[in-house]
Amino acid sequence: MGEKSANPTGGLKGSSLTSLSFNWNITAPTLTQIDEIIPYFRFGINYSISDNKYYVRGTRDKENYSAFGFILGIGSYYYLNDNVNLFAGFDYAYRKWNKLSNNWYEIESTDKIKKLYIGAEYLF
Repeated sequence: MGEKSANPTGGLKGSSLTSLSFNWNITAPTLTQIDEIIPYFRFGINYSISDNKYYVRGTRDKENYSAFGFILGIGSYYYLNDNVNLFAGFDYAYRKWNKLSNNWYEIESTDKIKKLYIGAEYLF
């Protein structure tokens, strides 16, 4: 689930957006009485960049449109066996895009993303 912002990268034909996130999950096994269920809290940072270039105000330089943000989340692992975990969670992410401006306009944009997810992981 998510919300699309009004940032200029959305909907442009041939444009692409690359995002890189680093997340840290802190497990809290003492929150439940069931040994197979391990709740966690997620904290993270995000950097996104568009391949579209925009002029920098007052110069002839162009730069990529980019954003920094943070991620907060909660979820739980379910220990199925020694090699397989199932997991589910909810994340909230916020991104603030750099300001675009020229002589006629100035654009500031943010993204607020809500994500519900489920998955499985295989441990070697």
